[in-house]
Amino acid sequence: MSAVRKHAVVSLHYTLRDESGAILDSTRVGGSPMVYLHGTDNMLAGLEAELEGKRAGQALKIVLSPENGFGVVNPALMQQVPIELFDGMKLEIGTVFGSQSDAHQMRTVTAINGNTVTLDANHPLAGKILHFDVEILFVRAATSHEIEHGLT
Repeated sequence: MSAVRKHAVVSLHYTLRDESGAILDSTRVGGSPMVYLHGTDNMLAGLEAELEGKRAGQALKIVLSPENGFGVVNPALMQQVPIELFDGMKLEIGTVFGSQSDAHQMRTVTAINGNTVTLDANHPLAGKILHFDVEILFVRAATSHEIEHGLT
C-alpha cells in the first residue's frame, strides 16, 4: 500500500502552529513520529481527510478551520460557579482540572471575578485555526490484528 487510506498504518512527523506561528505541539521536538491507524477516528477528522490519498515522502502544509479541527467554541460548555465550590483551592487563570461529574470532562478556569469562577469545558484549541506541517514517513497496510484491536 503506498497511499493513505482506511486501515493504513501511517507514520508521520508534524508540527502544529497557531495563527501567530507559535508552536503548539510537534513530534520533531524530542519526540518520535506519530503512528496511527487511518480511518478509525484516531485523529482529527479534518486532518485525516487532508491526508487521504497522500503518499510516503510527501510534505504537506495543512490549515484546518475550527469546524475541521477542535470545533467552534460552544458557549453552553462555559459556566460560572461560586468560588466556595473550590474549598480554598488556589485558583488562577489557566488552571485545568477534571470534573467529578460529566464523565471527568476537563475544565479550564478562564476568569475569576470576585466570588465567581468561569469554567470552560471546550477543548483549549476550540475556535482556533490550526496550521500543520506534516511529513509522511511511511504507509503500510494494517494487519487484521491491528484493524481489530488498534495499534499496540
